[in-house]
Amino acid sequence: MRERVSTRVASYGNPHSNCKGVKVLTHNAVEEFRPGYPRYTALLSAHPSFHNFRRFTRTRLRLLLLKQDEIAVLEESLDKIDSAEECELFLGCRRRDANPARQEILRQLKLSLAEYDSMVDQNHRSLSLPESSQRDVQNLRNWIEGTSCLTRQESAYLEDCDDLMNLSGPADNAITRMESIVEDSLFWIDFAIRRARLTKVPRDGNILILGPWLRSISRSITTWLATLILLVPVIALNSIASSEGRLATIVLSSGILLSSVSLFTKASTIDIFITGAR
Repeated sequence: MRERVSTRVASYGNPHSNCKGVKVLTHNAVEEFRPGYPRYTALLSAHPSFHNFRRFTRTRLRLLLLKQDEIAVLEESLDKIDSAEECELFLGCRRRDANPARQEILRQLKLSLAEYDSMVDQNHRSLSLPESSQRDVQNLRNWIEGTSCLTRQESAYLEDCDDLMNLSGPADNAITRMESIVEDSLFWIDFAIRRARLTKVPRDGNILILGPWLRSISRSITTWLATLILLVPVIALNSIASSEGRLATIVLSSGILLSSVSLFTKASTIDIFITGAR
């Protein structure tokens, strides 16, 4: 059975799509690019879920530590120069400071601190990006294995799962989870039915792509599930006469609601408490 790459490539080849955050291939399908990096980058550009790259966390932190120590050494040198200064005026008046060693150390500190601050900002941005989904990474591995577009050495970055980041991240974690469930279900439906009615199958047999209707179906299912979670307790309360039963229903429904918010969304702790208070 053919392994799919992804069924979440929204609006693939659809010139009328206005999906935000999705770069749609309109004139050239993935398989129309030459094998190698041209075809691989065409695949990556098809959907944000494929934008997975190494963080190089260990290397970043190593360089940051080295730069930090470099500044610490310069700071110690500045303290020694200040302690050995014989002219008090030089320490109390920058304009009259004629100590060339101190001026040079201060110049180096200014440059090193600027580089350090830049590294901190860059590392903060990179380390704050979401982790890559194991599912999406495995999709890329399947595609590379099926097409042999990249050498093993240059595709080995996909094996370092703990160090992979996604440049965009899922827009809605609940919708993304539901998409995975829907596409898993559809993948096992008879291939002839999917080929005839639901999917666009490129000439490259290693790719299976579902259109923008996948997100619509996922949103509809998620909406109905949320409606059931909210309304079923209300209906149940109308049929329960005892106060103990009503209280147990309220506690149970509140727990289910908050657990759903915690598991299927990116809600913070304060968001969960606010949801419970409402």
